[in-house]
Amino acid sequence: MDQRISWWQSAAVVACAVLMILIGTAPATTTVQASLIRVRQDAVKTQIVHQAIAAGCPGLDNPGGRLAWNPSPNAGPFPTGGTVVLPTEGVQAPIVRVGIDETGAMVVPTNARDVAWLDQGPFQSDARPNGPMLGRTNNVVLAGHIDYNGVAGSFGGLQQLRAGDTVAVNMGGKVWAFQIQWSCLFDRNTPLADRIMGYTSTPSITLISCGGVWDPSAGTHDKRVAVRGTLIKVA
Repeated sequence: MDQRISWWQSAAVVACAVLMILIGTAPATTTVQASLIRVRQDAVKTQIVHQAIAAGCPGLDNPGGRLAWNPSPNAGPFPTGGTVVLPTEGVQAPIVRVGIDETGAMVVPTNARDVAWLDQGPFQSDARPNGPMLGRTNNVVLAGHIDYNGVAGSFGGLQQLRAGDTVAVNMGGKVWAFQIQWSCLFDRNTPLADRIMGYTSTPSITLISCGGVWDPSAGTHDKRVAVRGTLIKVA
């Protein structure tokens, strides 16, 4: 499998892992309750999916690419001291740096709060004559849980973000503020993963989590929600 698609799928496993944990280890009563909750959640998400399809998702206008894939037996997660803030959702979550493990999959956080950042190089605020550069891809890709082992995840409300909302990343002693441009649902196996996660000509952030409905045969959701924002300020 193309490692870029594998990482895209893994990014959503970050968000969906709790359901497999609940089904595999929880007492029977808890599992039934969790299943009922999931049915209700999936009904709402199905409506969101249908609305998104009816409205049409925005076309990706960035070239993509420039992603580096370096499988490692020691790919994190590592603390960064940074945080991501979603003001409209009341979220402030720690960012952990991750890489690709030896199977070609993204390493995922082990709790509900942490948000994974696939390290593609340092953020540079003033080192370039043409302005800031966010790693080799100029696109900060963060993936978070919607929930984890019964605890609400930091990206549980990701689908509620709308164009015009702001997201801030505190990293390296600076605050990087982004304005959301669009939110879109993509198929789990979308061929557009390289463009969703890859190079953007404008400094950007892409937030990823689960979307759509639960697919029991695959053990994950059938969609991925991606939210794209562009850099508006560095302070």
